[in-house]
Amino acid sequence: MIHSLREATQALQNGELVCIFPEGQMTRIGQMLPFRRGMERIMKAFDVPIIPVNLDGVWGSIFSFAGGRFLWKLPRHLPYPVRVTFGEPLPASASSTETRHAVQDLGAEAFARRKNTCRRCRIRLWHTAGRHPSALRWRTGRHRG
Repeated sequence: MIHSLREATQALQNGELVCIFPEGQMTRIGQMLPFRRGMERIMKAFDVPIIPVNLDGVWGSIFSFAGGRFLWKLPRHLPYPVRVTFGEPLPASASSTETRHAVQDLGAEAFARRKNTCRRCRIRLWHTAGRHPSALRWRTGRHRG
């Protein structure tokens, strides 16, 4: 971890662009984890903007822990759609909490853009139900007695 922080600091000193995943690890549950303070430690020595980035649709890809393992699995379909969204630059003094909120807002926007995809899923469900009505089990709020 310390070696990674030093490498990122050195790259910024050299004027390079650095991509940091401030969660510190890949999620095992498909949800964004809390941001750690490593980003703040790196940024306190520099006056460069922080650009929030959201990766939408990564869960289920070969790069996620879906299915209980990283990398060694087939994606659900090819090509696998992943959306990368960049936000407005934040000041170097932005905290990890502020940065996380900016990334969450980008995630909410990306989810809203996926509504058309969800609509196609509903249409596919109805087509499947029409072809194989006995394969689907419908649940209602009522219980048989």
